[in-house]
Amino acid sequence: MPVLPPWPVSARSGSETKRPFSLPTTPDPTMAAAIGYAQAHLRDGTIAGASNAARVSERTLRRRFAATVGMGWESYQRRARLPAAAQMLTDSDRPLGLIAADVGFESQSAFARAFRLMTGVTPRQFRCQTRI
Repeated sequence: MPVLPPWPVSARSGSETKRPFSLPTTPDPTMAAAIGYAQAHLRDGTIAGASNAARVSERTLRRRFAATVGMGWESYQRRARLPAAAQMLTDSDRPLGLIAADVGFESQSAFARAFRLMTGVTPRQFRCQTRI
């Protein structure tokens, strides 16, 4: 997937306002396995699947993931869906609801909320901006 440049963002504090589509990484091979699982299973990833991939218990994964990656598993999983969604918004005319489902959001409104929180614009606005 191509690297996307930072897009207009909200006034929130933190690194996500500078690069909304960047994801944290870790040199820890166990947590890197969980990250790989999350990125390969955007739509259907679970904490159980990630802990299997990392070969640790769910409790250990939650604790170590937060300590090494700097965010919880669920937050990472939600955030990992957004670059794929942004690419689909840029490259296709698919309806927003289908894109939301393709990357694992339970509803179009949950997708729009997460997308706007990360980028400062709605998915529809993003699509219009990237098609200029």
